[in-house]
Amino acid sequence: PGGVIHLKTDSPDLYKFTKQVIDLYNLEVIEDCDDVHQKNSSPVLKIKTHYEALDIAGTNTIFYLRFTLPLTLADHDEALYEFLKQTENLQP
Repeated sequence: PGGVIHLKTDSPDLYKFTKQVIDLYNLEVIEDCDDVHQKNSSPVLKIKTHYEALDIAGTNTIFYLRFTLPLTLADHDEALYEFLKQTENLQP
């Protein structure tokens, strides 16, 4: 509770999913960047990790989200469960 989450990923699916969960739980977004190496001026974020260099997702794009968790989290677990079921049904 009250903590800050940093998500840096090359997966557009994980980035979009996390944004949907943030919206569902009404979390505070501190920073949202959909292309770290093109749009972000932070020298720390521009450092490429070993996995970024591998480009596992094949996107050549790195996404970054920084958001906070409230002291108490609203109970939207049932809505999240339903969302996950719908997402699962979209998989090939």
